[in-house]
This record gives sequence, C-alpha cells and structure tokens, in this order.
Amino acid sequence: MKFKVLRGQHSEGGETYRAGDVVDSASDLNRHNSPGAKKFEQLEGGVADVPSASPPATPAVEDEDSGEESDDLDDMTVVQLKTFAEEEEIDLAGVSRKDEILSTVRAALEQ
Repeated sequence: MKFKVLRGQHSEGGETYRAGDVVDSASDLNRHNSPGAKKFEQLEGGVADVPSASPPATPAVEDEDSGEESDDLDDMTVVQLKTFAEEEEIDLAGVSRKDEILSTVRAALEQ
C-alpha cells in the first residue's frame, strides 16, 4: 500500500521518510493516525498521483473567548497525547500535565 507522510518522519526498511514523501509499505500505516492528527494519508494510485505541494498544516482556529489558537490537539486526552508524542518521537520526559504536554508537542511539531 502507498501512503503519503503528512508530517513528522517515518522509518521503514532502513529508509527514513519525511513529510511529503511517499512510502510503499506492506503494513497499514493508518494505525499511526490519531484522531484529528493524521500522520499518513493512504493513496489510491501510484506516486504519479501525489501532488508535489507540501501537505497542509493542521488548521488553527482562533478561540473567540481567549484570543488564543486551538487545534485538534486540544481535543485529545492525556493518553492520546502521550501516544501521539511517542509515534512522533517527541520526548515528554519531565512533563505530565496536559498543558505541559500540549506545549511540548506543539513546540516539537513547529521544528
């Protein structure tokens, strides 16, 4: 099956794939997708069907009450955030509260 890496990186078969790359995988990479935070998009056709543009970032929505941005990460539980961070290889050492985890994950995703 062919998958497009939407964000982060993925290693398989001794190769490292980054956002925008296409992976031909024997396993279903959809299992790495979290609710509201997809890492892979399964492709129907071959590499020729993949647009060359970079994948869109997770849309940020301005919170009307606080003026701060919110995204799909806010809707995740602490367990989901920790799983997501592990899949993205984000180090959460020393953080345990949801707000700390969110800050650490967002900072890592911006790099």
